[in-house]
Parts: sequence; structure tokens; C-alpha cells
Amino acid sequence: MRNSLPLGFPLARFARFATLGGLAILGPLGAVDCGGTSSSTSGPSDNGSSSGANPSSGGSSGGTGPAPTMASASMQGPYATVTSYNSGVPTEADYVNPNIYYSSSAPTPMPGVIIAPGFTETQTTAACPLTQWAKFLGSYGFAVMLIDTATGGTANTITPQPSDRANALMEAEKNLIAENTRSGSPLAGKIDTTRMALMGHSMGGGGTLIAANANASSHPELKAAIGLCPWNSATDPYTKDTMPSLMFDGTADVLVSVGAGGMATGEYSSIPTSTPKMYSEFTGGTHYVACTPQGTAATDIVVARQGLSWLEVHVMGDSRYAQFLAQDPTNSTFNLNP
Repeated sequence: MRNSLPLGFPLARFARFATLGGLAILGPLGAVDCGGTSSSTSGPSDNGSSSGANPSSGGSSGGTGPAPTMASASMQGPYATVTSYNSGVPTEADYVNPNIYYSSSAPTPMPGVIIAPGFTETQTTAACPLTQWAKFLGSYGFAVMLIDTATGGTANTITPQPSDRANALMEAEKNLIAENTRSGSPLAGKIDTTRMALMGHSMGGGGTLIAANANASSHPELKAAIGLCPWNSATDPYTKDTMPSLMFDGTADVLVSVGAGGMATGEYSSIPTSTPKMYSEFTGGTHYVACTPQGTAATDIVVARQGLSWLEVHVMGDSRYAQFLAQDPTNSTFNLNP
């Protein structure tokens, strides 16, 4: 079973939490030392007040194994040895250099995640090493496919727009699913083709939410989307998004502005209030605040916990993680809806 953990995994057992009512929390906290100047910003909001989330359809009501804790959900998972391969994995018009990360000790079938980089970035760019997300999520039993953007099948990190990166994500999702049946694939027969998620940074994050907006109804296997400081200059870009969508950003992001009239505010507000969505903004966070879930900064730990929990709740239906979809002292603005 996917949610089983190996014997001896060092987690303290907590009493199981009931799923919390998924209402919104919004508001600045006091000064926090997290690498930037403390400030209060106005940001996205919806009505209500609470700190939990309801799992979307497509999963069980809860997981098995030791109950997750705030500490355990913020660190490397129980399947710590994560490997990658690229042999035999196709490229497409909008992406090249596919690399698939997974743990051979994780239960199967494994849910999948596809991650796209931002403008001028590759999957290994030092400022935003998406390999950290691949290894982190791989240690929790996800099969994670990283890609680099392309134009006409030739590597291109500059000109592809968010819409092109959305196309890349969907092409990659098709091929990650195909690994389940491809002869010679290390993951043949080991991928849960009914549980997929999309992620991306900057323009790749904008592409993630564009893909969610365009494909939620036609791709029921897509259960969740996560935008890491997503960049998209379009007005009201995600009005048809019904996929549970998480956005990270920071008050010091000079590319994706926050607060009243900011790009991030417009993006998040365009997602219908009927869609499960979450906005997590960090005091002093830069455009790269959500890139390093294996880092040591206070915000890194929160990004890891919130990002993992979003996938566990909405992809796997594990309501035990809903308690971690909550405002943290490092958040300048936080919203959870419904």
C-alpha cells in the first residue's frame, strides 16, 4: 500500500487528527527572523477562519503507518535512497532532458509529479535546484519527473512563455504515465496512473497553473498543482481552474509582486473560490523562497512541510496531513480556501 512506512521509521506517534474544516486564514504575523525584513502585506483572501484542509476526491480518508508530525513532514521521508534515470524516456517539442527520480524501496504503485523550471533556468540551476524537490518527494514515495524547456525539441530556457511550459508539463505527464507500460522502464508496472500532480517555478509555475486551468476537467488523474512563485502577467489567468492549487511567494520577490494589486494577488484571486486553494507568502522571501525544501532556512522547512502536505492531502487523500496546511510564523500572509 502506498502509505505504508517501513518498520522502525523514527516518527513519534501522535493521536490521529480529524480532518479540519477547510476555511481561510489570512493575516500578518509579528516580526520573524527568516532572512528578511518583517512586514505586513495585504494579500489574497476568502471568507472564513481556520487552519485545516479537506482532502479532494481521489484518495482514501487517511493513510497508514505512523502518524505524521510537524517535524517528520518537514524532513527527508522514510524512503531515503532516491535514484534517477533518463534512458529511454522520450523528449518532446516543448521539453528535453527528462530525469525521473524515485525510490526503489517505496511502495507501489507510485503517484507521479512533473516539475518545470522558470525563465533561463534548468532543473539544476543553483538558485532554484528542482532536484531538491525531486529527491524530497521521491523519499516519500512519489515518482518525480524533471524537465528542461525546449522549442521544437531543442533546449531553450529563454523564449518559452508560461503557456509553452504548460504544454511541456502536459507532454511530460503523458510520458511519465507511459513509463508504467514501456518495456525496459525501471518503473514499468509501478506508477499509479490515476494520481498525478504538476509543479513549476516562476514561468514554470505560471505554466503549472495554466495547465491546471486548461486540463483539470479533461485529465481526472491530475489531482493537484503547486506554483513556486508562479509568474504570469495575464489578467485573471486561472478562472477555470478546478484543480487543488497551492501558490508560494515572498514579500521580497521583485519578479512576482505581492500585496494589493500585485501579480501574485491577481493570480491567486483568479482561481475560483470553489476550488481548493492555498496561498503561502513568506516575510522576506525572494523569488527563490520555495526552491529548496531540503535547505536549512526557516522558510525551507515550512515550504517542505506545506508542499508535501498539499500533495498528501489532495493526491493521496491522506487527511492526517491536513493539520500542516496552516499558517506558520514565517508567513507574512496566508490563505486557505475552502
